[in-house]
Amino acid sequence: MASDHDMLSADIADWSTMFVLHFDTSRRGDGMSYQKLPEEHASETDLQQYLSDGGQVAFTVRIPKNLKDSAVEIAELRGMSFSAFVRNCLIQELTEGAITA
Repeated sequence: MASDHDMLSADIADWSTMFVLHFDTSRRGDGMSYQKLPEEHASETDLQQYLSDGGQVAFTVRIPKNLKDSAVEIAELRGMSFSAFVRNCLIQELTEGAITA
């Protein structure tokens, strides 16, 4: 009978590609939160600055291999790393979402 570790390893191999992104979140001591920024009438630049500030944190995301491979391809065409591309996408989405919300 397979161990839990073996089953987990098989699940991971069968699932989508995993990757780790690093974000800068060390300067969060100011008490401000993302949700409060639009209430404070923060500009788009203020939102982008807030989202890109801080220390490093790693997290794992499961996505389809084709999505990851396509994102890597686009990132390379734009002259940036995959992590930078994903950070830019998140910042853009969160900035636009805050302004239209």
